[in-house]
Amino acid sequence: LSIDLNYISAVGDNQKMLLSLFKKAFNRSDLIITTGGLGPTEDDITYQIIARALNLKLIKYPEAEENLKKFLNKIKIKVSLSNLKQVYLPD
Repeated sequence: LSIDLNYISAVGDNQKMLLSLFKKAFNRSDLIITTGGLGPTEDDITYQIIARALNLKLIKYPEAEENLKKFLNKIKIKVSLSNLKQVYLPD
């Protein structure tokens, strides 16, 4: 890909720190790779913070909700509100 790595950052589950970090990253980088913080638990806030940093609304995707419910039912996991937060994506 011929990508120059210029920055590596790590931050915990802190909204203010994440927001600040993503705003800096969006201003200085053409490509951002992030890991973690995308699951169903309360501390998984990465996608919400990215949407805020970019001034994007999160919208519910019914197809994603349907697929998630089918998957969770198949593996016999009760569908919870924390699971359903994963069907919201930036507009």
